[in-house]
Amino acid sequence: FFFASTMFDFGNLYKDLKVHGLEDQYVIYELLKKHVDILRKDPSRREVSDAFLEDVRNEIRRVNGFVEKTVLLLRNDLAEAGASGKQLPALQQKVAVLRRLVGTNVVAVANLVQEHDQVVSEDLQKRAEVCVCFNECPGMKTHLPELHSQVSAGLATHKTTEVVPVHEQDPEAVGGADGLRSLPRWLFEGQDPVFQTTYMEDWQERGTPGERTAAQSLSGESDADNWDVDFKNDSKPWSELTCGERCYKVGFVVFLLVVVLASLYFFICSLSFLADGFRLVAGKNAGELFRNSEIFNNPVAGMLVGVLVTVLVQSSSTSTSIVITMVAADLLTVKQAIYLVMGANIGTSVTSTIVAMGQVGNRDEFRRAFAAATVHDMFNFCSVLVLLPIEAATGYLYELSGWLISLSSLESSEKPPDILKVLTNPFTKAILSIDKKVITKIAAAKDSASLEEAQKSRMLKAFFNLGKDDISDGAAGVIVLIASLTLLCVTLFLIVLCLKSLLKGRVAVWLHKFVNGNIPDVRCGSVTIPLGWVSGYVAILAGFGITICVQSSSITTSAITPLVGVGVVKIERMFPIVVGANIGTTCTGVLAALAADGSKLALTLRVAYCHLFFNLTATLLWYCIWPLRRIPLGAAKFLGDTTAEYRWFALSYLGIAFFLIPLIFVGLSFAGAAAIIVVMVLIALVALFVIVLNVLQSRKPEVLPQSLRTWDFLPKPMRSLEPYDRLCCAPLMAKCCRGKAKSRVAAA
Repeated sequence: FFFASTMFDFGNLYKDLKVHGLEDQYVIYELLKKHVDILRKDPSRREVSDAFLEDVRNEIRRVNGFVEKTVLLLRNDLAEAGASGKQLPALQQKVAVLRRLVGTNVVAVANLVQEHDQVVSEDLQKRAEVCVCFNECPGMKTHLPELHSQVSAGLATHKTTEVVPVHEQDPEAVGGADGLRSLPRWLFEGQDPVFQTTYMEDWQERGTPGERTAAQSLSGESDADNWDVDFKNDSKPWSELTCGERCYKVGFVVFLLVVVLASLYFFICSLSFLADGFRLVAGKNAGELFRNSEIFNNPVAGMLVGVLVTVLVQSSSTSTSIVITMVAADLLTVKQAIYLVMGANIGTSVTSTIVAMGQVGNRDEFRRAFAAATVHDMFNFCSVLVLLPIEAATGYLYELSGWLISLSSLESSEKPPDILKVLTNPFTKAILSIDKKVITKIAAAKDSASLEEAQKSRMLKAFFNLGKDDISDGAAGVIVLIASLTLLCVTLFLIVLCLKSLLKGRVAVWLHKFVNGNIPDVRCGSVTIPLGWVSGYVAILAGFGITICVQSSSITTSAITPLVGVGVVKIERMFPIVVGANIGTTCTGVLAALAADGSKLALTLRVAYCHLFFNLTATLLWYCIWPLRRIPLGAAKFLGDTTAEYRWFALSYLGIAFFLIPLIFVGLSFAGAAAIIVVMVLIALVALFVIVLNVLQSRKPEVLPQSLRTWDFLPKPMRSLEPYDRLCCAPLMAKCCRGKAKSRVAAA
């Protein structure tokens, strides 16, 4: 009775029943209702009835896919909750939100099917088919009820009070214990009895603030829990501390600061060792890669060679200096060098991405750290995506740098001092010393004799007490790589651990506010001058200045990445620092170019100026035009969310973006420009198809054929990372969960 009486006004109520932040995970009621409206006018149209059933099935399966993915994440959270059970109440709220979502969808489908079957003849009724469809959805039928039972059992084990029913907590809750909760019996034919109790309990309520927060977490939105850390001043006031407590506190803070500074020093040394290790292992190959000058006639291939070489030598400064040397030796033209420098700009961001892996143990920290690292990638990727075609079509950077050279009076000068290396060299050189010029000699060799001589040269000068004759370059490189990665992880762990201890109470609140706050507005009489926008440009200057001092954008971004992970620096503040670091590293290239021979100074400076103007233009485009900031920031946050959900994706991203794609295009370049053009056109067409189809699916699904209204027409491995996640991680998770369950039973 209640079900029938509310059927016709359910469409209006349906919008209010949706959980905020999860609106896209509900069946498209309007789409399905159109079929019913058509049948109301002409009940005999079988093709419309069949189309209605197909759309209902697609919508149920789409919702079930979201439920399966979310249940997998919540099971991971349940496993991470451990024996303490402290996270179980929050997990229970997330499960309650998911149950409410599924219940509302079930009721919506039941309403529509009931209405459909009332207007058509008996042979066109779809109740049985819909019941079968629900039975074929394991996420809704089995997995979510099982998770609900596990969480409830955990709460009972830890004697944690369950969440009070929503209608008893929230005075704004819609409805009570009757009404739409009464459903027709046909819906539950063949269903487990737990199906009804799991979904129909409190499905109609809006939810408490805590459950609304849980809904935001399930939706993957950028909520405060994911991207912002709320530092609170819960420390005891200084005036209330005893003399002994004050001495202990001061001593403890000093000790932590010493550990942080020492760890930061060795962290920077580990980056130096990492770069040298890559040079020993792959440096000569990188130099030989530069010798394939026919590749550089294609802008895309040249850019990707720049990416690959910079990743191999772990330094954009090294790869850029090789390019400048080759231009000075007439082995490359300035136009070819421009695209290599663009690639070097992308390749330098791989270091901070590797550093972010050190915080993989904590989901939210890893989310923030990986997004902070990849915001550098996304800024450079977006810049190349726009400026490379413009440069290929117009020669904008080439002409602008040439005009500036014509206005300059050129004089050679000494290379600027490297402030950071003055501090790190005593330690790093005592352990490892290499000859970086070997790579440049291989790349710049003009004849086979000089090339053979350069290839025979040893990069390794000394490794501890071993000379270059005692160990090969490759063996030393592998040892250095393993040791440097170990040192990097240890120092990063210590930095994060100490920062977490330091960032408590008043210090945390002050530092978080100082770093992420905006410059206050200035009031002159009745006029207020807004200055908040200046804060980002101050951050750009800070990134620029730090990079000038340390002469490495990789060190600047890598040092700040863990700070974003622990929440001290927001990713929105990290972005302008990255922009400033990008500009800073080009300025050191300009100063380094001034050290070249006077006869080749115009050429070397032209390459350096192209690098500078590339980053200045990118800054104007992606930062100064403030609405466009959302593109690199949004892409970085998307990657952060993806890696938080599928942590193995971080390694896949590194391998695909910085190795596989460049290698594929380098290989294609040997087949000629036509092969690269064909592949690029195909990629562009696929990307355009995906974008257009996504927009139509979310905004105008009725204009699409039934098969294109969801991505279900593709095999699941082509539209979701879930199968790969199951393949990589699920067996391990199951084993871990079984082990924990056995230990709890034994303890009981």
